Amino acid sequence: MAHRVVSDADAPPLDPGNLTLDALLHPLGKDAFLETHFRRRAVAVAAASSSERLMLWVRAGGAAPSGEARRWGLPASRSTTALTSVVAEDARSAAALHGAGHALYCRGPPGLEASLVDALLGETSLGLPPRRGAGQLAGHGEVEMFCAREGHVTGWHYDFQENFTVQLRGSKRWRVARSTETHPLRAHSLHFADASVAEDQRKAAGLCHGRDRGAAPSSKKRKRDADDVDEFVLEAGDVLYFPAGLYHEVESLDDDNVSLNVSLVAPSWAEVVTSSLRHCLSSREAFRARATSGPGAADDLRRLLGELKQIVGQLDVDNFTGAILPRACKRNPVIRSDGVRTPYDDSDGDDDSDDDGEFVIDVVNDPEPGGMRPCKLDVNPLYAATMQHEIEDAAEPSWVIINGNYGGSELLEPAVRARLLLGPNLYRKFEAALRAPAGNPETWCVIRGKLGGKLIAHLYHLGFLVKSAGRDRTI
Repeated sequence: MAHRVVSDADAPPLDPGNLTLDALLHPLGKDAFLETHFRRRAVAVAAASSSERLMLWVRAGGAAPSGEARRWGLPASRSTTALTSVVAEDARSAAALHGAGHALYCRGPPGLEASLVDALLGETSLGLPPRRGAGQLAGHGEVEMFCAREGHVTGWHYDFQENFTVQLRGSKRWRVARSTETHPLRAHSLHFADASVAEDQRKAAGLCHGRDRGAAPSSKKRKRDADDVDEFVLEAGDVLYFPAGLYHEVESLDDDNVSLNVSLVAPSWAEVVTSSLRHCLSSREAFRARATSGPGAADDLRRLLGELKQIVGQLDVDNFTGAILPRACKRNPVIRSDGVRTPYDDSDGDDDSDDDGEFVIDVVNDPEPGGMRPCKLDVNPLYAATMQHEIEDAAEPSWVIINGNYGGSELLEPAVRARLLLGPNLYRKFEAALRAPAGNPETWCVIRGKLGGKLIAHLYHLGFLVKSAGRDRTI
């Protein structure tokens, strides 16, 4: 399905620092895209004018069996041999491989990747929250540049990410076809040579279909002229969205061909729910016991499974949905970095930096959030607080770290992590509130409570506090 742009006079500005779906997919529009296309079908948007922007950072795969590229020991560029991904030693080597007819790809610059991924995560609401580097349940993604020569074909495959492709220079012929995978766990890309990749993908496909073998056909057996195949050409400036699980084959039509792809992914609901369940089970002594294969193992497991049924039944009680899915997982809290590194600062260039960030919230100087209605709250059973004096000596302790849901990580990495800057006086009040007897919601009451409404609002937003059981009032 393609939408032709007649005039771009009314198109919103395409600003990488403030990207919106309305601008990227004009004239289709965000609402129409989310309602009729997102996670359902591909849509190509033809541009009114071409883009001359070219970016090439080389991390290459493929080489010709002669000259500079021979030492890589790889097949010829137009061979039917399965692809092998390699990393070029430098730009000169990458240019030699590209000149020999092979496709090059690389990660986009960190700043561009941060802007594009965060913008599209926010626009599509992928992740808890839809923001990279905001915890183990957050959305994430990457930007890649692809440079290909005429005649290069990427064979039939599908991805597990949601993808937005912008054709920057040249033309590509796309052929797409539906697969049987609605929400694939892994890609199906058998054009790569690694046998272990094929094995993992087959297992994932089999899991999706409830049997031990993958249902997806071999990429080599799909015919280009099959009835279920749609074909179109992307010109420079065109935009294509294609959902996870959509088969596609891509052919470069010229020698100067550059495209940019933004891929997005988020945890599955299975990961979200089992992460919280694992946290609940880990708080019980019986489930923390080490598994054994001794004579009593079957009886132990039978007893634990009996308890598990009761625990799962309790997850629907007392608004536990709010405990698993706090507001901070749906939209970001107010951030004040004040010189402290936030989860969105990737200036160190480390690909793993997304995993170790934290929210930094200056509760004392931050006027937001506010306007909470009178209500009583309880501490979220999935959350914990770590006081500054428990970690380091300080003359005037002033911060507390809020951690939510340890269940999804072997190293107890929380799904939500925030550092609240409180100041000494508020710090002492918060510590006293933590020592209050359990089940005493008056401690956390918005009005006439022991803590100020501003701190209460932040704690509720992050998920540390949830509505008390059996109460009708909302916040």
